[in-house]
Amino acid sequence: MNTSQDTRITFSIAKGALSVSASVSSVFFDEKVLPVMESILLEMKSGRSPVDAASNSTAAHTPEIDLSVKMIASKLNARLGSDVLKAAVISLALVHGRVHFSRKEILTEAQKATGYWKRSITNNASKYLETLLSAGFIIESSTGQLSLSASGEAEARNLLT
Repeated sequence: MNTSQDTRITFSIAKGALSVSASVSSVFFDEKVLPVMESILLEMKSGRSPVDAASNSTAAHTPEIDLSVKMIASKLNARLGSDVLKAAVISLALVHGRVHFSRKEILTEAQKATGYWKRSITNNASKYLETLLSAGFIIESSTGQLSLSASGEAEARNLLT
């Protein structure tokens, strides 16, 4: 029996609003957690935070979903203007890897959903975006900038996979 696998390591790390606490095997800690913690601590020491860098970036990550906004609207069974804008937000965030986007960028992306896009969506965009905000699907990350919320991302991934 390997005793190093039986040893548990309990740790906590916090930076701003982000806090992680866990108890894991020493093998998992050494292989998975320690390299990440060392990287975070080095970046914190240098004054750069990976969380801060990501929030200031226009690219969230490498896109994982390869679908057109029209296909996303189809998978959402989009019937309302808010559904079309939701498809556009999903496309911007998960297909194009964007963290932040403006209302104009959402509308431009939504127009690519041919067959779902209607000119009236532009006229009612504020109402539709407010629907997505109040539902918690998107958040206003800064003045004039919107982002897909964590719960919105989970919902989107669930619908698309």
